[in-house]
Amino acid sequence: MNNLRLSAISALVALLTLSTTQSAPALETVPAYSVTEIGSQLIAANPGTSYSVALAVNESGDVAGLAIVDGVQTPFLYTAERGPILLSRLGVAAQAVDLTDRDLDGNILVVGTAAPGTPGRSAAAVIWIFSTATGIVTEAREIGTLTGFANSAATAVNNHWI
Repeated sequence: MNNLRLSAISALVALLTLSTTQSAPALETVPAYSVTEIGSQLIAANPGTSYSVALAVNESGDVAGLAIVDGVQTPFLYTAERGPILLSRLGVAAQAVDLTDRDLDGNILVVGTAAPGTPGRSAAAVIWIFSTATGIVTEAREIGTLTGFANSAATAVNNHWI
């Protein structure tokens, strides 16, 4: 019985020694993050802003979301270089819900949903293409609906712009 206890204790000591001799990961492998408060920047740039929420962030730290501006839901994009940018509502109201990482030219595809304000339609999938190089939205439009449907919504996009 004593040999069994000795074997168990030896195994435990060997396991503890093995687990404490493995090196911890180097600190440089841990990504560094920072937090940027953008709500006050939205309010400063657009005094009618009463509320904002970020809905998506990409690898570069660009943010898509929605703000209430003068009582109307309005999509926005934030980049570190350009700050907060209100995007076109493409109707009565809209929200930006997702975005791609920057492509090689610095373009970001933002997708969302707009309330088109036309009879019989309550939602339309929309896109905005923003150039970080020029700081302008190069395209903003509805992307359509499936045959036989009046409404559509964009809820996500990948880095292949699909």
